[in-house]
Amino acid sequence: HIYNFFKVLNLINFIFSLVLFFKYNKKKLLILCILNIGIYCFVSGGREFIAYIIILAIFLFKAKLLKKGILYMGILIFFTLIMTLLRERSLDKIWLVIVTYYSGAIAYMDNLFKEGYFKFYNGELFFSGIIAPIKFLLKRLGINAGINGISEVGEKLMRFIQISETNTFFKQYNALATMYFWFYLDFGIMGIIGYSFFLGKIYYYIYNKINKNLESIAIMAYLEYLLIQSIFINKFMDLSTLLSILLIFYVITCKKYVEEKKC
Repeated sequence: HIYNFFKVLNLINFIFSLVLFFKYNKKKLLILCILNIGIYCFVSGGREFIAYIIILAIFLFKAKLLKKGILYMGILIFFTLIMTLLRERSLDKIWLVIVTYYSGAIAYMDNLFKEGYFKFYNGELFFSGIIAPIKFLLKRLGINAGINGISEVGEKLMRFIQISETNTFFKQYNALATMYFWFYLDFGIMGIIGYSFFLGKIYYYIYNKINKNLESIAIMAYLEYLLIQSIFINKFMDLSTLLSILLIFYVITCKKYVEEKKC
């Protein structure tokens, strides 16, 4: 949960620094933010860089700022290459890592389904971003809140399964099984259909409500990043996701209130 707290701060800083830089040319702020991300990712292991590269790429494309932002995209990619070199001792593995994470999650889910019956959690997994912290606090207070569903599933996913005979990076795989696997564990096939429909309606509502200014484009970039990452893990369960979205909308609401008061 402490890790999630710092992840939220970095995401929020990054998203709003994009707006402040490209709208008000606050160059030092964006550079400082990228350096902050560099330090954070060095501590966390480096994979978090993928998030910032995807968010920045979507933002620049939607805002039609690709030429202006190519330098900062290059800085993030440079950090990614350095982290990969430090972790894997070889830059040749970068493409293989990307392919493995995204296609491996689908193969992993397929193997898990072949194993047969799964216990259903009746909604606890999808809303674990709220339920898990509450159970954690209750446990600390000495109150029996039962087994934490997401921890129980997480322990099962720690077991490695062979997904490939030829992949030199990951012949065996664990932990990441796409968001649809987690949807299934809640309510079966109806969980996959119901949650997908629910998320579609949420996105449709947000896209129709927010304006097409840089602040809104930054939010859309983050939301679309969540969908892309959900190919191999359900980001919507993550506490950092919920907190990030709530904080973004809170800041924007406060900004609109201040602007209206000035008028």
